[in-house]
Amino acid sequence: MDECLPLLKLFNVEHVYSPEDCTRFFLEEKRAGGEGKTFFASARPCIVIKAGSTGPLLWSLKNGKISEGAILTQDESGYHLHILEMKSKLTQGEWAKVMLQFEGMHLTSMAVTRLLGVTEIKTVTCYITFKQNAMDASKSADMILMKTFVGMPNIIGSGDAWESETIELPLTGIAGIKKASRDSDNNADFGFIN
Repeated sequence: MDECLPLLKLFNVEHVYSPEDCTRFFLEEKRAGGEGKTFFASARPCIVIKAGSTGPLLWSLKNGKISEGAILTQDESGYHLHILEMKSKLTQGEWAKVMLQFEGMHLTSMAVTRLLGVTEIKTVTCYITFKQNAMDASKSADMILMKTFVGMPNIIGSGDAWESETIELPLTGIAGIKKASRDSDNNADFGFIN
């Protein structure tokens, strides 16, 4: 991480920075109705890649979606990427959007990490927080979305990702998914990450 920190001067501090205190920091959802914070901790310096309020951090990405932010950490085994999305009510339809947001932030983060001199990411973990879990398809999904169309990917194939707690991302492959409910203040805490 020591080699990355001097390169932070290439970025806008509102979007890419190293927290002053890595032992307790947060990413925040600021949209009305979904406001809240998700806390993380790292025993070592880390770098936060945070989205703005509109569009992807990189305007040239086709995906056009992005999550709240990502965190780059390092340990003895190498660099690790942690991607966060926060929701109020998590339905099947919202989960399909979350999958795209994870992908958009992943691609943005890969571009940022390359500029930081990081050429290999050992692991990627996606984090989802929610106030209300409504993932039961019978309660929340339009049943037409559950159908797989011939010759087209199933956008709600993401239901499998929810159950298996894994997602396939471009460039790095399989990532784990960690889930947490938001508390009465709309906050969540994942504690220490590697």
